[in-house]
Amino acid sequence: MSAYSNISRSGIIATDNDKGGVGKSFTGLCLAHCLTIAGFAWVGIDGDRRNAHLHRFHGPGPKVRRLPLDTVEHWDQMIDTIERDVPLDTVVLIDCPAGAGHMMEVCGPRLKAFAAHQGRPFMRLCAMDEEDDVLLALNRTRSLGFDHVVACLNGRFAPSPEAFELWRKPMPTAPSLREQVLNAGGIELYIPPLRASVRSQLRRANLPFHRGNEANLSWSETQSLANWLYQVETAFAPVIARLTGGAQ
Repeated sequence: MSAYSNISRSGIIATDNDKGGVGKSFTGLCLAHCLTIAGFAWVGIDGDRRNAHLHRFHGPGPKVRRLPLDTVEHWDQMIDTIERDVPLDTVVLIDCPAGAGHMMEVCGPRLKAFAAHQGRPFMRLCAMDEEDDVLLALNRTRSLGFDHVVACLNGRFAPSPEAFELWRKPMPTAPSLREQVLNAGGIELYIPPLRASVRSQLRRANLPFHRGNEANLSWSETQSLANWLYQVETAFAPVIARLTGGAQ
């Protein structure tokens, strides 16, 4: 059973981080699953030239477009594409390339202003590991505001939300970055690790999570996937609530 009801609204959501290997695209795939099973109309823009996981698992076709996002001109072209081609009742999920922190610093304000112009909620999914460079990258974009941040703690790097110690550690002259984000109205969620054999089977079959029953999974793997998906849907429920205008 889904962790939330079937409602549809719109938004612009970017998954980004200034560091590769923290689960940025995996986080985006988790949200894509939640949007799909919650009945949202959504389209993807995959700016990851190397891996293109969003395109790989939800494309090819009109659902996900591959667009470069390496320059200011690329970001303006993406905004023009959204304005021209994406209905206002559709969520736009943008998978930024690894190392996109600088481009988010430069182009993030423009993307946020465009979302406001269209009346769409704007959010950033910030994939987190337990390293200080991830926190520094987030801190560098504080001019965008922390109210739109969804801090996605990747369970591959720590066994519980409480184990992300640097995220929770007070700064020398300020509260922890976690406290600053939450006080501003941002969201924290924890993505539990997916069983390795299940992840490998889905990857080999190029299947998104909501079509996992089409993979050649054993009974125990099927149960593991179902339990994990329920945890993911529960974790992303505040994001869904924000998209639908509900309380977190």
